[in-house]
Amino acid sequence: MRTFSSFLTLSSFLVLFGFTQCSDYNTGINQENASHGTFNHLLKPGMTKFEKAVALRRAIADTLDVGFTSDSLCLNFAKISFQDFNIDSFIPKFGNNTGAGSCGLASSMLAKTLNDAGIEAYTYNFGFENTKTTHVLVIAHTDNNQWTVHDPSFNYSITDSSNNPKDFFKLLGELGLRNHSDISFSSDTVFREVLLDDARSMFDLVSFGCLKHLESQHAIDKNSIVMQIPVCYSCVFDSTYCPELNLFYNLSQRASQFGLPRNSLYGFLFQLNRTWGPNPTLLQAKIDSVFKTFNNNALVERGENKLR
Repeated sequence: MRTFSSFLTLSSFLVLFGFTQCSDYNTGINQENASHGTFNHLLKPGMTKFEKAVALRRAIADTLDVGFTSDSLCLNFAKISFQDFNIDSFIPKFGNNTGAGSCGLASSMLAKTLNDAGIEAYTYNFGFENTKTTHVLVIAHTDNNQWTVHDPSFNYSITDSSNNPKDFFKLLGELGLRNHSDISFSSDTVFREVLLDDARSMFDLVSFGCLKHLESQHAIDKNSIVMQIPVCYSCVFDSTYCPELNLFYNLSQRASQFGLPRNSLYGFLFQLNRTWGPNPTLLQAKIDSVFKTFNNNALVERGENKLR
C-alpha cells in the first residue's frame, strides 16, 4: 500500500512547474472546437455552479497523470489558444501512461471543461516570476456572481470557515488585510498516477536524499517511475521526504520577507497574477486594480519590498 507520506512528496513537487516553456510546437493536435461532453455525466440536475465546478475539479484531478513527460503535446499545451484547447486530446495520453501534466495543464483542462459546461472560468498563475516557485489554479464564475477558486492539482476548492464558497476577490482583500481566519478548503480524495520519465532530471531541484526516495518507488522500467497516489488538499501544507519541493512552503517562507503571516495563501499576492481564458481582459483588469490597492496601502512593511 502506498503511504500518505509518499503522496506528500510527489504532489508537492508537481506544482513547481506552471506553464511550461518549450520550443518547436508541432503536436498534430486537432484544431477543432473542444468537446462538450467529456464529463457531462457528472453534472446532475439541481447542482449549483459551484457544485459543478467541484465535481469537474475532482474529475480532472482523478484523470490527470502528473510529473515529467517527453510527450510534445503535454509539454507545449501553453501554446494552444483557448479556442483550440481540446481536453480530449490529452485524456488518452494519461490513460496510456504516455503523457503527464503540470499544474498549468491540469488547470487549463479544468478551465476549458468548465467553460464547455457553461461556467466562465480562467486559469490564474501566481508566485514569483522567473522562478520555479509558481502555481496555476482556476477561477470560476459561479453562483451569486462569485468568482471561486478551484485547484485540480491538489484537488481542493477554497471556502470560508463555514464551508460556503469563498469569493476570490474577497479572499484577496482579506489577505491584503493580513486576515486568513475565514478561509478554509473543500476537498475529497482521488487516486492519480505520477509519471516520471527520468527521476534524475530533478537532480538540480532536490537533495540527494529526496532523489533516492523518489527512485525507491515502484519502477515500471529502468527510466520511469509510476506511482498511484491519493490526492487531497491537506497535503499542500506538508512534505515529509522532500520539503524543498513544497511550493506552498516556499511561498510561506517568502511571505515572511514581506512582513506577512507565514500562511501559504499569501502566495496569491506575489508578483504573478496572470489569467488565461475565453476573454480575460476585464477579469485581468479587475485583478490588477486589486494589486494596485495593495501597493498603495503599503501592504509590506519595508518600502523597498514590492509585491509586483
